[in-house]
Amino acid sequence: MKRSPLQRKTALKAATSEMRRTRSRRRYPTEAERDAWQELRALVYARAGGRCERCGEPIHVTRFEAHHRRLRSQGGLDEPTNVVALDAVCHHVEVHGQPARAVEEGMIVPSWASPRTTPIRVVRDGVTWVRYLTMDGTYGDRP
Repeated sequence: MKRSPLQRKTALKAATSEMRRTRSRRRYPTEAERDAWQELRALVYARAGGRCERCGEPIHVTRFEAHHRRLRSQGGLDEPTNVVALDAVCHHVEVHGQPARAVEEGMIVPSWASPRTTPIRVVRDGVTWVRYLTMDGTYGDRP
């Protein structure tokens, strides 16, 4: 059965309207979720001592980037064992630009592994340490 031009136009309008409704249902974080994220960022920055946890260079509190070791798209959570403080170059060029090396360093954790039991290489005062990240926002020698 053929549709008239008016029927086609009405059907197209209804489909477009439905697409707009479903697209506009984006969930924005609540104020409590934003506050929790800011607290986590402060905890991670304090753990890092104001330095990039990958290269050890100083970073400013408002300019550092919080990197999820187990990516959020892979089920990574907003918790101290999964988030590290990086400067922009390390984050985008060294970690996401060279993912195989980032996995070796513990900066990226595969989807099947846990950030709590995966060590990370941390640079402090020119010395590289292998440490675990703890839930209380500190470094540990073992998980």
